[in-house]
Amino acid sequence: ISKEPEKAEAILEEAVADYPESSVMWVLVAITKQRLDKDTDASSAAKRALELQNDDLSGYIYKKIQDNSKIEIIPEINSIP
Repeated sequence: ISKEPEKAEAILEEAVADYPESSVMWVLVAITKQRLDKDTDASSAAKRALELQNDDLSGYIYKKIQDNSKIEIIPEINSIP
């Protein structure tokens, strides 16, 4: 997602078409759309993920996108105690 977001976007659009009930796919779409500065699309995808699976991951992604904050999935190695 971070190296080639445009390519990831195309692949994930196909994935959510095939698996529209997968909250994980919608989370990945939301992250990708945010990286591409497609804020409205990112928000819609995050909302869909949260509707499908109201869990910590979906809630985290939705809140970050609504707050217009950068999403950190993997912490930097220096921040691990």
